[in-house]
Amino acid sequence: MNSNWKYLSIVKGREGEYRGLLDLDPEVLADITPLINLQPGEPKEDEADPVAGGFWPSDEGTKVAGSLNDVLLSDIHARWPSGHPLLLDGLWLKDPASIGTVIDSARAAGFVPLPVTGLDRADTYQDLVAQAIRLDRQGTVLRLGRADFRPVRDDLADRVPALLERLGLKPAEVDLIIDLGEIDRLRWESDELTFEAMCEAALSVGDWRNFAVAGSSQPGKNHPKFIDNGIELFPRLEQWIYQKAQMRGCITRLPIFGDYGTSHPEPIEAMPSKNIQIIPQLRYATADGWLMVRGLNTTDNGWEHLQALCQKLTERPEWCKGSFSEGDRWIERVANGELVKGKPIKGNYTTWKEVSQAHHLTFVSRQLASQSAA
Repeated sequence: MNSNWKYLSIVKGREGEYRGLLDLDPEVLADITPLINLQPGEPKEDEADPVAGGFWPSDEGTKVAGSLNDVLLSDIHARWPSGHPLLLDGLWLKDPASIGTVIDSARAAGFVPLPVTGLDRADTYQDLVAQAIRLDRQGTVLRLGRADFRPVRDDLADRVPALLERLGLKPAEVDLIIDLGEIDRLRWESDELTFEAMCEAALSVGDWRNFAVAGSSQPGKNHPKFIDNGIELFPRLEQWIYQKAQMRGCITRLPIFGDYGTSHPEPIEAMPSKNIQIIPQLRYATADGWLMVRGLNTTDNGWEHLQALCQKLTERPEWCKGSFSEGDRWIERVANGELVKGKPIKGNYTTWKEVSQAHHLTFVSRQLASQSAA
């Protein structure tokens, strides 16, 4: 088991996010520890709460396991480094028993799954995690959120050891992740201190095998839209907070950096609509932000503007060249007006997520490696 994480990437169990991983060069993939938030599928238009209600009424585990195997595991197997962890989290699954089905399927596909749990998971879920621990002897991942550190609870020092005792593990056999979730632009400065306080609280409970903190400032479904047919800079606050913690040097053990790639932490970033507007969108990572690239409604405006928009991106100083990643290669091909079967390259929402993820994961992985070597 890899006990030296370099970059934690929390990935939604969706096709675009999976394909973003598949696009990575082997040396980049080796430096990334992906935590997969297992996700059943698309919400229904009339489903007010797709997580509480469930995306599928039955057979959830089989469907999730099938998607994981068919889209990701079957293709990535040959390039997966030996001993590289496969973190699987069933937090968003309606049926706690579904995590067992997914773990069994991943194991049958030749992977050693590392289950992710938390303090408030159902008994069925915890029992299946304990079963996987006994079978695979790889330990587990404990994921703590903001609510676990609230002063009104003040019981972290009791609840964490109790869970580890139930699972039959010591802290040295556990990877701990502090998940900040959404980092709001209005409170990010207070999150700096929250970040440090959470780290010290978690470190006071045990000496963990790996220790990471993740969060995301990606805009969610309630964020005002970005400018049409343009490129707008948006801050990557999780990077800012992490760098400030490095400079302050107040944390006993600096955690491994983690983020949600180009995704918002919630399961659904944009609720479905009966009047779907297909608008090209890319989120292009820079040193401390993203270039938010947004096109026009293609139903009313066609696709011709996409080439000009990608050309505009390749002319910016933040552009990394087409050789940087598979995502950058796709952008360059569109900008150059390359044709496929006589038609311009357009893509769709899955493609744009894949392209954004491939660039982001490559960029952040190399950025962290450069900072580590400095």
